[in-house]
Amino acid sequence: MEQATEAEIELFFLFSAKLQSKTKLYKTKLTLLLWLISFSACTNNQEDRIRDTKDAKTFKRTIPVPDKYVLDLEGVFTKNEINYLDSMIFVYEKKTTNEVGIITLDGRYTDTTHFNGDILNIANSWGVGKPGKNNGIMIGISILLKRICIQNGYGIEKLLSDAATKIIIDSIMIPEFKNGDYFTGTKNGLFAIMSKVK
Repeated sequence: MEQATEAEIELFFLFSAKLQSKTKLYKTKLTLLLWLISFSACTNNQEDRIRDTKDAKTFKRTIPVPDKYVLDLEGVFTKNEINYLDSMIFVYEKKTTNEVGIITLDGRYTDTTHFNGDILNIANSWGVGKPGKNNGIMIGISILLKRICIQNGYGIEKLLSDAATKIIIDSIMIPEFKNGDYFTGTKNGLFAIMSKVK
């Protein structure tokens, strides 16, 4: 699999409006509804128990900081898929200064009660987002726990609302995940985020 080039990302930006065609949404509406019942997603406004300070410090030490942008602790992606996502994010960051991190976690690192708070803790401990700009986006995925969470820094929230984030998760990522295509769901979700936060 080849790495995403700046030209490919530019082309995506030009055609991103077609990504969520009404036809596709109508075809998947019923399927999505059924699947949403079993797959929980988060937004920044969703209440979630965040681990206490002592517990959070212990948790942060167990999660390594990746060399690039993607840390696949659940083993969801191939090496080529990780390289593709890393190259997409690298080009995007150079263009916008916005930073994106992607992590997959299983039950060894989190649970359904703490998942959203753990993703926020990871984003903070990794330092996702430029100091002073708060322009970080952290995507957390757990196939085992059936959870997806996108945490946006305050500098991103004015461009990508919690409602828009939920639409990306529900209409772009989850349908692909339901079909077992986690890479395509993640890649398309990332493209959708990039097209909204330029």
